[in-house]
Amino acid sequence: MLWLKKLQLKVGGVQARIKAIEALVASGDPRASELIAEEALQQPDAEVQRAAAEALGKVGKVGDSRALESLRIMIQFGAPEVQVAAAEAIGKIGDKKGIPLLIDALKINQPSLQTASKQALSQFGEAAIQDLIHALRISDRASQSKLTAALVDIGADVVPHLVSALGDKKGENNDRLRAVLEQIGAAGIPPLAESLASADESARKEIVSVVSGIEGDEATDLLVVLMRDPSPAVHTVAAKSLKQRGWSPKTDQEKGAFAVALRDWNGAAQVGPEAIPPLISALKNLDTGQWEAAAAALTKLGEAASEALLPLMQDADSRVKGRVLQTLGELADSSAIEAMKQALVDADASIRESAVLGLWRIGGTEAAEGLLEALQDEDPLIRSRAARALGDLGEAKAVDALLAVADGDRSVRIDAVLAVAKIAPLRAVNWLAELTKETAATEEAFQALGKILTEHLADICDEDLLTVARLPLAAPQGLVKTVDGSEVCRLAQSELQRRGIEV
Repeated sequence: MLWLKKLQLKVGGVQARIKAIEALVASGDPRASELIAEEALQQPDAEVQRAAAEALGKVGKVGDSRALESLRIMIQFGAPEVQVAAAEAIGKIGDKKGIPLLIDALKINQPSLQTASKQALSQFGEAAIQDLIHALRISDRASQSKLTAALVDIGADVVPHLVSALGDKKGENNDRLRAVLEQIGAAGIPPLAESLASADESARKEIVSVVSGIEGDEATDLLVVLMRDPSPAVHTVAAKSLKQRGWSPKTDQEKGAFAVALRDWNGAAQVGPEAIPPLISALKNLDTGQWEAAAAALTKLGEAASEALLPLMQDADSRVKGRVLQTLGELADSSAIEAMKQALVDADASIRESAVLGLWRIGGTEAAEGLLEALQDEDPLIRSRAARALGDLGEAKAVDALLAVADGDRSVRIDAVLAVAKIAPLRAVNWLAELTKETAATEEAFQALGKILTEHLADICDEDLLTVARLPLAAPQGLVKTVDGSEVCRLAQSELQRRGIEV
């Protein structure tokens, strides 16, 4: 009987053709969809075309490309009622390949078709949302408002997908996605809050921008959460928005986070220990010039700050470890010595240097032990730093180790000898005399010798005095800026004459 129905579709009147279509639907014949799709476009009457579209919505199956193609043509060229029926049919068939057809239908300036297309798209769930977002990104300006409206009509369900898309660094036209979130408004706040846990920094930047433009208590509460975000680009925007709203922090935790986000370092320090977490976050994440200010605020919080900083020494990021070491050094808390000693064997030379500087600031016998280890570092700069530190600390046990490294690298030799001059002046005289012959050390060597001869002249052995007295003055005199080398030599000569020794 299929041939009869086909014949009726070709030659019957309007009602006969509609009944033929209905009969095909009722027949359950698997070929019905193919026949209706084939004949639908041949129908000159809009009423018959609409009936054909409705029928395809009932008998069409996923994968039925001929049915989708007929429905596409109906949407593009059919009368308004045919377009609506075709859009509805695509939604009922449920084939995801129909989603682009519905998105294209949204762009047609026909309100009833747009409404039907939105309703049909809603039946595809997440798949339709993803395609709509993609289409919005690449659409022309004329279609943008229609696609935006479709996403806004879906409402809060699109929010997680928009957040994910905003995190795509390769994505284009993020401003269009933000516009959707802004139009969804307060209804989108709960899903935005839920999305924060999985949102990357790029997405969180977009979120805080959107939330800042939404009024209401829920938006304010979310801004308070964003104010604690580790990213400066996020928490600063949140704090400024809160300030514009007239919001005031209530707890010490909020006060600390608010002060840090607004870069009020003194205010953060005044809050006390509750400001330590946001200050540490700032220490880790801010750029040069800002993290130092956060470190300075932490140093005002004493032992509590040290306790919070020490676990960060396990951080894999050498940049963070270096900043923590410098801050611990400024705190001069002896509880950090062990962590600094461990840092002396770090593969990163900048970390080892920061550890040396920290031990230098802390001082004491235990710190000096670490500095003695650093004298054996492979990096000359670190050996020099350690030598100068030991000299400042006056560590008597370091003299032999300092003289042992004085035979190596020139910069290390200079710092090691000058350190010995501070710790054991009499043992440094001969070494200093040799340093006066080196352009880079002449001035400092003569200064140190002058101090030793002035304070310990009677205790210097004859041999060392002879060495000083016989120093060649011509070259040094041309190099010394603030110390008269000849005066140092005369002091030695005078003392030797007093002892009855000829120079």
